[in-house]
Amino acid sequence: ILNPTHALGIFSLTHPDLVESISLHKGDMPAKYGGRLSSVLDIKLKEGNLTTFSGNAGIGIATSKITLEGPLAKNKASFIIGLRGSYLDWLLKQSKNINLRKSHAFFYDGTGKLDARLSKNTKVGMSYFSSDDDFQFTDEVKFAYQTRSAVAYLNQILNNNVNINLSVNKGQYKSNLFDIKSNDQSKFTNTVSYLRNKLALQTQVSPSYFIEGGTEYN
Repeated sequence: ILNPTHALGIFSLTHPDLVESISLHKGDMPAKYGGRLSSVLDIKLKEGNLTTFSGNAGIGIATSKITLEGPLAKNKASFIIGLRGSYLDWLLKQSKNINLRKSHAFFYDGTGKLDARLSKNTKVGMSYFSSDDDFQFTDEVKFAYQTRSAVAYLNQILNNNVNINLSVNKGQYKSNLFDIKSNDQSKFTNTVSYLRNKLALQTQVSPSYFIEGGTEYN
């Protein structure tokens, strides 16, 4: 994910109810993260419930969210879906600053994940993430950006000590900057599209020692 926040940095891009674990590497990142220069926030999505259907929803002063999960085939395949949307405009209208009262802010994001156990040692899955942000400051400037990301993976256990992970990730990030004040209005667009293929191998040498290796193509 190339831009991890909503509303110019106020909200996280991640739906909290879909998070299984978060690892923050502030320096000395492992090689599997592809030589990042500053820091890495590794967020893993949880799998849906394999036995029962469930859901929850939340309403806040700025955003609302809903999550649904359950089995597609009991004890074999599951899904989980999360949606969030904002309604920040009414908060901006409460400001004493006239420029903020004339401003506009909106975002949404949706995440879906499918996981299936083909056998005791084989698991496959796919996920899709989509988000859009739209921000306008009075009648001077407008900024909008969107993220799309799809992932498919295969996890194969060869034996008690060897584990292989294969993943394919296709995504796009697009940002638009609008000049809406002048008579000569304009729109400036940046787009980054990417395809990432990754093969990782993990070998357990002892209960407290393992070796990781792999290759990645972007």
